[in-house]
Amino acid sequence: MSDFVEKQKGVLEEATSLRTEVLNMVDDGHLDFGLGGKSLTLGGLLLEQASIQLSYINALQTFKQDWSVKTTPPEPITVDALKHLFADLD
Repeated sequence: MSDFVEKQKGVLEEATSLRTEVLNMVDDGHLDFGLGGKSLTLGGLLLEQASIQLSYINALQTFKQDWSVKTTPPEPITVDALKHLFADLD
């Protein structure tokens, strides 16, 4: 593996670790927290992160980046549902 790929692998592992840590620290009640205004709630932010991850996965398969790709939000949006969503993407 190239040095570049090795370095990026470390970044990906750290990002995944931080996401897992956040999901282990919060409960369902935290997902509705937002800063107000047009900011996303914590649950919305995590869903957006899942959509970005899905976009990158699709780009690696199609060699085209499509930011309009969105994950299907679980119903209801819970911490466990988000953990399963990310497990499927990982």
